[in-house]
Amino acid sequence: SASFVNYGSNLAFARVLSPASYGDLTSLLAVSVVVAVPLAAAQTRVAGRVAAYATEHRWGRVQDTVRQALMQLTMVAIVATALYCAAIPLIVSVFRLQAVGPAIALAPLVFVGFLFPTLQGTLQGLERWVAFGAVGLAVALSRAVFGIPWAAAGGGAGGAIMGQAIGMLICLAGLVWMLRTHLRRTSKSTIRTGVR
Repeated sequence: SASFVNYGSNLAFARVLSPASYGDLTSLLAVSVVVAVPLAAAQTRVAGRVAAYATEHRWGRVQDTVRQALMQLTMVAIVATALYCAAIPLIVSVFRLQAVGPAIALAPLVFVGFLFPTLQGTLQGLERWVAFGAVGLAVALSRAVFGIPWAAAGGGAGGAIMGQAIGMLICLAGLVWMLRTHLRRTSKSTIRTGVR
């Protein structure tokens, strides 16, 4: 169902954006997909560790795993987003974007994209499949719900991307709420380990 929603939103973007703006959108979303590919390994690793500890009912270790992984990917997200921002002039040139705005709008999407693997991997490890599927569908729907009206109102490719970023932030907040019991009581040692 998420794939169907994504397909439908692509058709909608193709209708509300000019051909040049739609080209900018697809080029930048391709960049975000390339950036996200290595994160699948992080999600798999988190899922494996959480599943192993959950099977043994070692919930303290589950909490430590989730919090450390989230801290680690947050640090990576900060660095990756900073590097992306530094590369924006090059991206605008290479992809021949009409304006710099859409490239700037992609920065928060890059950042948020780094945080999802830990939380999605946790849902996998805990075998919360309904929640896992619901989050995937919610992300797809958020792209349509926030991105299409913004693009149609004149926001262009940048509006479509920012709408998707806002939707993903809301979904991220929902994930944090669902997994709140595994994110409580973050100690200084956990923070230090995550940063290292």
